Amino acid sequence: MPAAVHNAGNRDESPRSLAERVRREQIRALYEELPFSALGMTIGGVIVVAGLWQSNTPRSLMILWLGLIAANQSWRLLLYRQFQRAEPATRSTGLWGRRWALGALYSGLTWGSSALFMFDPASANYQAYLVICLVGVTAGALALVTIDLRSFFLFIVPTLLPITARLVAEADRMHLWMAAVCALVLCVLIKFGLKLNRELEQSLYNRFLLDDERRLAERARQQAEVATQAKSKFLQATSHDLRNDVQAISLLTDQLAQANHDPKQHERVAAIAASARTVGRLADDLLSVSRLDAGDIQPFVTAVALQPLFDSIELEFGHLAAQQGIALRIQPTPLAVTTDRMLLERIVRNLASNAVRYTRSGGSVEIGVHAEDNAVRIEVRDTGIGIAPQDQQRIFDEFYQVAGSAASKGLGIGLSIVQRFVELLGHRLTVESMPGRGSTFGIHLAAAAAPAPESVHEPALPNPLRGRVALLVDDDAAVLSGMADKLRSWDLEVFAATDADQALAALEGARHVPALIVADYQLGTDENGIALVDRVRSRFASPIPALLVTGYGGDEHRAPAAARGIRILAKPVKPAQLRLALEDALRIEGSRWETRSVPS
Repeated sequence: MPAAVHNAGNRDESPRSLAERVRREQIRALYEELPFSALGMTIGGVIVVAGLWQSNTPRSLMILWLGLIAANQSWRLLLYRQFQRAEPATRSTGLWGRRWALGALYSGLTWGSSALFMFDPASANYQAYLVICLVGVTAGALALVTIDLRSFFLFIVPTLLPITARLVAEADRMHLWMAAVCALVLCVLIKFGLKLNRELEQSLYNRFLLDDERRLAERARQQAEVATQAKSKFLQATSHDLRNDVQAISLLTDQLAQANHDPKQHERVAAIAASARTVGRLADDLLSVSRLDAGDIQPFVTAVALQPLFDSIELEFGHLAAQQGIALRIQPTPLAVTTDRMLLERIVRNLASNAVRYTRSGGSVEIGVHAEDNAVRIEVRDTGIGIAPQDQQRIFDEFYQVAGSAASKGLGIGLSIVQRFVELLGHRLTVESMPGRGSTFGIHLAAAAAPAPESVHEPALPNPLRGRVALLVDDDAAVLSGMADKLRSWDLEVFAATDADQALAALEGARHVPALIVADYQLGTDENGIALVDRVRSRFASPIPALLVTGYGGDEHRAPAAARGIRILAKPVKPAQLRLALEDALRIEGSRWETRSVPS
C-alpha cells in the first residue's frame, strides 16, 4: 500500500476505508475501458488469423481459436452491461474484481494457446509474425490493465510464457535469441507494469486525500460562515435592543436637562447622556466589525451632497468640542461625491470622533474639502497628539491603540472600521501625522456628476414644525413615550402608535393628513416601517414625508427606503439631529405645508 495511506488516519477516512475507495475506483476504471479492450482484443485476433491464413496451420483450428477470442469478449461485454446496471453502492469490489481477473486469465490462456496450435515450424516468417502479434497485444495491455496488478499478471504471463517456451523448444540459435527477446519483453513489461501500477494507485490515493482535504476545508468554511452569521444576527438583535434603550435614555436625559435648572443635576444628566452615547458607539462599532466580517454590508452608491453630512457632523460634535475647549471648524461646500451616504457619514464621524478625542484643550479640529479634477478629497485635520511613523499603519488594526493615550478611547476599532469601509467603497485613505503636531486623514472619492438635490441648503423658517401633525410608530413603549414627548415639545401634534393597525385607527378620527411619519423599521410584527409608510400614504393618497428611526443594522431596507424618498436615521438619534431631519423633510415638501383634507 502506498505511503500516503498512512497519513489518512487524520482525515475523515481510515486507512481501510481509503484503500476500499481506491479499489472501487480501480474496478470502475477497468470496466469503463472494457468496451475498448474487447474491441481491441477482437481486432487483434482477426489480424493474427488473417496473417497466418496462408500458413500450414489448419484453418479450422484458427477459426476455432478466433471463436474462443470472440466468446470471451462477448462474455466480458455482458459483464460490462451488468456492472453499469448495478448500483454503485452495491458493487462489491471483490466480486467484480474476481470476474474481471477471470476474464483476463481466460484471455491470456487463449492468446498463449496460439503458440501451441498456430506455430508453423516450417516458416520462420510466420513464427516471427506470431511473436510480434503476441508482444504487441501484451504491450497494449500495459496501458489498459496495469491499474489492476492481478489482472495484468494473469494476462501477460499466460500470453508470453508459452511462446517463449515454444521458441526454446526449437533449440537452435535463432529461436533461442527470439526466446530471449520474448523473455526480456516479459521482464520489461512486468517492471513497467509494477511501476505504472504504483504510480496510478498513488495518484488515486492522493486524489482521494485531496478530496478529503477539500471536503474538510469546505466543511470548516461552512461552519465558519454559520458561526459568523449567527454572531452577526446575535449582534444585530442585541444592537437593535441596545440602541432602543440608548435612544430612550437620550430622549429622557434631554427632557431632564430642559426641565431641571440645578447645575449639579445638569452635570449628572450630562454624565448619563455621555455614557449612553459611549455605549451606543461601542455597540455600533462591534456590529460594524461583525457585519464586515460576514460580508453583510452592500453599499448603496448614489450622488451624495457633502454639506448636509457636514451639518450632521457639526451637530454631533460641535457642543462636545466646545466643552473640551477645542475649536471645530467645518468648511462649507457645494460639492457632491459618488458614494454610499451612510457609510461615508460613518467614516467622517469616526475620524472626527478620533480627532476630538485626541486633541487637547486649546487645539483645533478642521474638516475641509478639496476638488481635484474629477475627484474630491475630504480632510479631517487636528492638532492632537499625533501618530509616530511606526504606528501609522498599525492604527488601522483592530483593537490597536496609540501608546500614551491614557484617556477613555473605546475599543480601538474605529480606524479599522474606517479603512474597511473605505476599501468596500473603492475609495482611498491617506494619513499624515507628526507626534505632538497633529494628524491629517484624507478620503479620496470620485466627484458626482452634479450636486445632489439635498445639497441645496435653504434657510430654515421660524419653527416649521409648529402645529404640524406627526404620526409616530414604535413598538418599544419607552422609546415611543420619550419620542412623543420630545415631538410635542417642538409644538407638533402627535398621534402615537405601536403598530400599523393602531396608527391607522388613531388617524381615522383626524380631519387632516399627517405632515410627517416617524417610524421604527422593526415594529415587532410581520410589517416593517417601510410597509407602514406605504399603507399610510396609500390611505391618504399623498406622498407624506417619512423618517425611519431604526436600531436595525442590516442594509436590505436602504434601497427600498431610498426609492420611496424615506430618510433613515440610526438610533440613538440626538434630539438636535432628529429635529434637523424633520425640518429638512418639511422643507423638501415645502409646497405641501398647507393643511390637506382627508380624501373621501
